[in-house]
Amino acid sequence: MAKCKYCGKWAGFFHGEHQECAEQAAEKERAIAAKVAQARALITSAPEGAVSVPELASLIAPIADGNPEVPWRAFCDWITGIANGNLEPSSRQQNLAASLVKQFGFDPQRVPDAGWDKFLHMCAMRDVEDGKLPEVVHFSGDLPFNLEDGERVVWVFDNSGFYEDQVVRSSTRNYGGVSLRVAPGVYVHGGQSVRPESKEGFVHVDQGTLALSDRAVLFQGQHRAIRFRYEDIASFTRSDYGFAICKGSETARQIGFETKDVFPGFPLVLLRGLCQLHAQSG
Repeated sequence: MAKCKYCGKWAGFFHGEHQECAEQAAEKERAIAAKVAQARALITSAPEGAVSVPELASLIAPIADGNPEVPWRAFCDWITGIANGNLEPSSRQQNLAASLVKQFGFDPQRVPDAGWDKFLHMCAMRDVEDGKLPEVVHFSGDLPFNLEDGERVVWVFDNSGFYEDQVVRSSTRNYGGVSLRVAPGVYVHGGQSVRPESKEGFVHVDQGTLALSDRAVLFQGQHRAIRFRYEDIASFTRSDYGFAICKGSETARQIGFETKDVFPGFPLVLLRGLCQLHAQSG
């Protein structure tokens, strides 16, 4: 037996819905989608100063007709459009988004496909391109850093890996030539011994919290704490999910940070922008 997924009544063998119920549901969805499009059009025009947020809410109310799904879906569509690059992010849009969250009581973390996080990233990158510190402060709770007077944390990446560029040598020594067994477990090696192999590359050292402030790269892990000032950075290197930096000396080795971000290149883009802003302010 099979029941209709819309009305719950018997729909016949091998059927999950009544055709009439499906048509009614489709018509209802078209009507809601049209209302969502109208509400989104109002939201899209609001950053240009056409209406205030209370006025915007009063305009959306008759369109929604008591259905909270309409303003929520309109908000999600608008945020997703910016996050996917269909609309240019701006400080006005950022302020409007925060006001709409407060006005309607939205939970922005419920925006599909990490849309809210992507939106915040887009706004931060736009602020840096415009030559100003991002207005978004991306962290919550207490931070494990001893900040300098007036220093401002801009972005925090949780559960980040810390790596060091090291020379790793093999713990065993190899021998060249012929090996002759003279007793059980005893061998005589002919020829000379060969130096242990050494490899150079990034080695995972610690895991912890990575932060970018307006002055420095900060890291607090289980075993290591690092403060790397922007003026000391001589070079940048991008990794798949992070970046590596190096001081300006011949003997200095790179250190790297890896964090799983919604935009793989975002950590380095933000770091470069903050370094430029810091240099200009000095």
